[in-house]
Amino acid sequence: MPATTDITVMTPEELCYLVHDLVDEHLYGVTGMCAQASIILACLLRERGLDARLMTGSYLSAPGSRFSSEEEHAYVVLGDIILDPTRDQFEELPLVDTVGASQYQGEDWGDDAPCERPTLEDLAAYIDAAFPALESGAFDDEYLREGFLRICRELGLLLEDPGL
Repeated sequence: MPATTDITVMTPEELCYLVHDLVDEHLYGVTGMCAQASIILACLLRERGLDARLMTGSYLSAPGSRFSSEEEHAYVVLGDIILDPTRDQFEELPLVDTVGASQYQGEDWGDDAPCERPTLEDLAAYIDAAFPALESGAFDDEYLREGFLRICRELGLLLEDPGL
């Protein structure tokens, strides 16, 4: 993120694209990172007082796209728009759509789903659950945890590692 970017004046749509870019840069790309990107975006918007909801279900790709079936997926709903910072892992479509778009279907993930209206405390708990601090030095998990924390710090959501 450029040092001159002032996220406090960015629209929710612009923040969605920013979260996409940060996840793409710090977490091996956006594929498989929908819950991580969505909880970050939902918390960022909720910290502004907006009623952003993290939704889980599935994404039904169009025939001929990279995925031609139904995939578990997480995204953010804000009013009548869907903000999906990892949508391009499925199809080359805008990251912003309207509620009711036919690709977003299915039941929520139940007990495996992140909190629908996450707080910063929920974000910290999610980091610890998804990427536990490892003494063994497992490279992938530690790399993902550090990337996730770096994104949160760049966006002003967390200042220190919640696991410390």
